[in-house]
Amino acid sequence: MATLLSMLRVCSELHFLVARSMYSRIHVYGQSARHLFATLSSKSRFSSIYATFLRRLRYTVTAASDMYLTYPILCQALLTTENLVALSLDIFPGQGGPLISSLERYGLVVNRVLVATRFLDLSRGIRRTPFTPALASLRGLRVRGDWSLSVLVCNRAVDELVLSSPVDYAALSEVCCLVDRSVYGSQLTTLVIRLVPLLKIDEALEALSEILPNLEQLSLDQIGLMPVLQSVVAPRQLFPSIRRLALNPVSGWRAECEVTRQQFIMDLCSWMDEKITVESRLVHFTMGNVAWFLDLTSYTWKAEPRKGSIISLTALTHSL
Repeated sequence: MATLLSMLRVCSELHFLVARSMYSRIHVYGQSARHLFATLSSKSRFSSIYATFLRRLRYTVTAASDMYLTYPILCQALLTTENLVALSLDIFPGQGGPLISSLERYGLVVNRVLVATRFLDLSRGIRRTPFTPALASLRGLRVRGDWSLSVLVCNRAVDELVLSSPVDYAALSEVCCLVDRSVYGSQLTTLVIRLVPLLKIDEALEALSEILPNLEQLSLDQIGLMPVLQSVVAPRQLFPSIRRLALNPVSGWRAECEVTRQQFIMDLCSWMDEKITVESRLVHFTMGNVAWFLDLTSYTWKAEPRKGSIISLTALTHSL
């Protein structure tokens, strides 16, 4: 009998070890997603074990039916994941409404009507944002397809937000307001926006600096063609804590934009100091185009042959 109990104990410990490694990071979609979420939301002993081990979850929508079959059990599963630190949601473009409705119904986010109101009572100086204890451990949020799902950062100490969907100035302002109105204050230290086709860099940086004073890493990709950045002050003045700034213009800059590109690089270099690393990825930009640039600053060129003529420029500081 003692031997049997010992074997059972060993099997249980092995099961815990395997479950910890298998369920710490999961990417699910389709039928497998519904099966996993149903397991997590059940009341079984194993579901509580899996929910405890789950730390990083990525969910990808593959069919329109997911909005009706998967979203409710996804929300039920999220209520059980007490140790979840990173959540990634890949949905169809512009289809965040049904998921947000489900999140509201299960108390994972505050009501959108309340989000649209002013949460800071200036007369009393206190925040009166509704608070929800769900997903209290969440620190990283990645959203693809619909930026409106960034409402999940509200009332959570999220320090990294990645938006892989088109974001204009109004959308960026609303995201910043969600962060600012949180009971945790402006906790974001890393902000990455993959698509900002209609956004001017000077407006974006100035708007972000007012809401996100603790920002350490900022990356804006697929930026639309912008004018010469004469109105932008140094990032150190905008963001006292900034450590890394990446501005990656949209592909398609042609020869007639050569002057603009040169000025863009010079602006990047002028922003550097002993603590900031500035990065930019330039398309159709070869070493022959930058002979004038060699004596401006220390730099590192990195060619990426798999991506054609794309060259990555990392402008390093003189202290390095």
